[in-house]
Amino acid sequence: IQGVGIRISFHRTIRFVVFLQGCNLRCKCCHNPDTWNMSEGREYTPDEIVRRAMNFREYFGREGGITLSGGEPLLQADFAREVFLKCHREGINTCLDTSGSILTDKVKSLLEHTDRVLLDIKYTTLRDWLKGLTYPRIGKVEAMANYFGCEKSDLIEDKKEKPTVDDGLSEAKRKLI
Repeated sequence: IQGVGIRISFHRTIRFVVFLQGCNLRCKCCHNPDTWNMSEGREYTPDEIVRRAMNFREYFGREGGITLSGGEPLLQADFAREVFLKCHREGINTCLDTSGSILTDKVKSLLEHTDRVLLDIKYTTLRDWLKGLTYPRIGKVEAMANYFGCEKSDLIEDKKEKPTVDDGLSEAKRKLI
């Protein structure tokens, strides 16, 4: 783990954020390149993470909670799943901040225990993707969105308003922010 701390999210909620080590992408716009290498950072157990998050639980409210970010947290899907299972036992909301570049059975198992997914789409065209990344994986991001029942058009960012939970979205789409 590269670091932990408290952040106020875009939903105006308090979240305990954990930055996991390791990333399979090399985005030129990356704000956390120190998380790329899997062998760096400090090791924590899921119990240690949840125990630290519990120190801030009174500030979370209904929508606040823990966010796993990175790097790419999907590279540590088993660890993330265990953290989220323990969080749910404590009544803590869970959020995954991911590029969506990995969709394996382990990741699907993690997503079953994830309350919210922040799918961080950095590039919406293959041309932009190729300019901004070493390893293009736009198809993987589309696969992740499709897993949540989103169409390709749902990934376009220049909509005037973002959908809200009350817009009749499916339960799966509600997870995807």
